Amino acid sequence: MNKNLFASLKQRALTQGVRLRDPIGFAEASKLANLSADENMLTLIECLKFFDGFDEENFDPASEIRLWSCDEIALSFDKSNRLVKFSDFSLMSEVYGFNIGKPSTVFEIHSGTSVAKSVEEFYTKIVVGDLDF
Repeated sequence: MNKNLFASLKQRALTQGVRLRDPIGFAEASKLANLSADENMLTLIECLKFFDGFDEENFDPASEIRLWSCDEIALSFDKSNRLVKFSDFSLMSEVYGFNIGKPSTVFEIHSGTSVAKSVEEFYTKIVVGDLDF
C-alpha cells in the first residue's frame, strides 16, 4: 500500500476515533510470533510490552487497530511456523487480522492470495465509512 494512501486512511480513521498504527516490519512480526509461542504469555498487552514506545497506561484496545504488514508477517510465520494468538483479542488461528477488541467487529485477513484483496477491502470500508468501529 502506498504511503499517501495509508496517510489519508490513517487520518480518516482518526476522525472516527480510531488510531491506525503503521505496519510492523519483519523483525517485529517475528518477535511477536516467537513471543506468542509461550503459552503463558499470549495476551496482546503482554506481547506489546516488549516493543519500544508501547504506552500501557494509555492503551485502549477498544479504540485501536493495529495494522499488520501482511507480506512481512506472512514471511515471519512461514519461518517460525507460529501464529500470533492474542487471547484477549479473539484473533483466530490461521487468520491474520485487524481487531479493535470486539469480536463482532473483527475484520479477518487470511493468509495466501486473498491477503492483498482483503487489505484493500478493509481500507475501502474505512474510507467509505462502512466499517463498524
